[in-house]
Amino acid sequence: GSPVRIGYDSQRCGIFYTIRVPEREDEHEVERNLDILRAMGWAIPNKEKYLELWFNDADEEAAKHFLKENNINQDDLIIGMHPGCHPTTAYRRWPVEKFAGLADILVDLFQAKIILFGGVDEVDLAQEIAVKMKNLSYSAVGKISLRETAALIRRCRLFITNDSGLMHIAAAVKTPLISIWGPSNPAKSAPYGAKERCLIVSKNLPCQPCYQMYQPFTCTTLDCLKLITVQDIVSLVPQFLGRQQ
Repeated sequence: GSPVRIGYDSQRCGIFYTIRVPEREDEHEVERNLDILRAMGWAIPNKEKYLELWFNDADEEAAKHFLKENNINQDDLIIGMHPGCHPTTAYRRWPVEKFAGLADILVDLFQAKIILFGGVDEVDLAQEIAVKMKNLSYSAVGKISLRETAALIRRCRLFITNDSGLMHIAAAVKTPLISIWGPSNPAKSAPYGAKERCLIVSKNLPCQPCYQMYQPFTCTTLDCLKLITVQDIVSLVPQFLGRQQ
């Protein structure tokens, strides 16, 4: 009974709205949501747009405590990794053995301290990486809250991640990041407003991107992720660290 109903003219739902917002191909999800506000007559300032996320002193103290507990100094080269993503979209995950191999190389080349991040449903994944590594890593997976995670990610010199929620948190706290992409479309959901601090890694195969929202995922090979090598990522790291490989 609402006299004004605003929504996207997509997925055969447009008939329910009095104001229909057209879908634009390859439009970023943030801009897509802002289109709803524009349709309501809100003026969106034409200025630098970026994500923000706030945490408090207690979150900062939790991050400091994690580092102290694991004998990690703030002067150490701290590199965070998120090898997971939501379990229902595990097809966005770069192979676990490659994350383990990458972590080992970063320890050997740069004496990095590797911190693994993730939620409680990714504890086994982090343990699998730790077992496959020959060097030591540190796991914050399932041990700290989301805001504490943000505070700890901000202390990382670099964050290496799949297409995941923590990728967006890293962008929001302005931590430089390398983001590994497979079936999803970076044009729609890459870290928003973080172009200068983020490198998107994709093989750009003819079939990419194949993931479509609200549609079943049918790819059985995931070549888009399997073809990304450890060396592809290693070669990008020095530019973030200000030193040569």
